[in-house]
Amino acid sequence: MIKDNFVNDPNYGRAFRVCASGEVHFDGEACNCKLTPQVEKHPAADLGIEPPVTMPGSGAYARREDPATSKEAAITVNSAALEVLVVDALRSHPDISIQDVVEITGERYRSISPRFAPLRRKGLIYVSGKKKAVQTGRTVQTWRAA
Repeated sequence: MIKDNFVNDPNYGRAFRVCASGEVHFDGEACNCKLTPQVEKHPAADLGIEPPVTMPGSGAYARREDPATSKEAAITVNSAALEVLVVDALRSHPDISIQDVVEITGERYRSISPRFAPLRRKGLIYVSGKKKAVQTGRTVQTWRAA
């Protein structure tokens, strides 16, 4: 897990932006991405997070074999707004666990936890270390906003 430590993160401290195609570009890298059609501004745009386009309007996921009720529920999830909550929490409280983010935001664990992997892939958050969870006594990863 040393690779995941923020001290060894090659992008630690570098400024970044997310282009219109959803790609992360660091320190003035040129954007050679294909432009996507303009969409209505989403609250997540203030943090440079583009809403995922996997489900109409929400970015939530449902498997093909899931029942219709699961697919309907996925459409109602505003994952971009939840991503904004996660990034805001990590910016104001660095080196905290997913459970800590849940307590800070007041959202349910099952709503917050799935936001971490996409945010990590986008380069907006990273694993900063480990700590003992107060709630369980187990070792958990801590996170920071990039």
